[in-house]
Amino acid sequence: IYCYDIKSKKSKKIVSGTNYTVRGCSGAYLYCGQDNWGDGVNLYAINIKTKKKKHMANYVGSVIVSNERVMTETNSGDANNNPIYIFNLNGSGKKKVADGCSAVIKKGKIYYVKINLKTRNFKVYQCSLKGKNKKAVTGWLKRIPSKYL
Repeated sequence: IYCYDIKSKKSKKIVSGTNYTVRGCSGAYLYCGQDNWGDGVNLYAINIKTKKKKHMANYVGSVIVSNERVMTETNSGDANNNPIYIFNLNGSGKKKVADGCSAVIKKGKIYYVKINLKTRNFKVYQCSLKGKNKKAVTGWLKRIPSKYL
């Protein structure tokens, strides 16, 4: 995986390996790792300047960089109530904030979906970026409203 500087038109190698995939970038850190196909990525934060790697989590399905934080969802292949983690940009400070899926960050809050595995209904929740003040913002639904996706 290379980093290309648009201004200088130079590229530099950041990391190499088999089955590596990039999932996000904060500007100073690249979030990538080895792809486990349907089970997600073993995710690392890589400092673009020093190339130091910090392991963040395994089986990551999605990565969102927002508000000086990195949010990840683990992935089991199917929609499920999986751990949602928040990290500092450098990959430190791992904190589990909820269990759910389809997590997004909007207006400084995390919105995520919980699935009732028996009925396959959904309920949307919100919480702070620290995982505090969890509350349901919808009742049980058959579909997730698009404004929460």
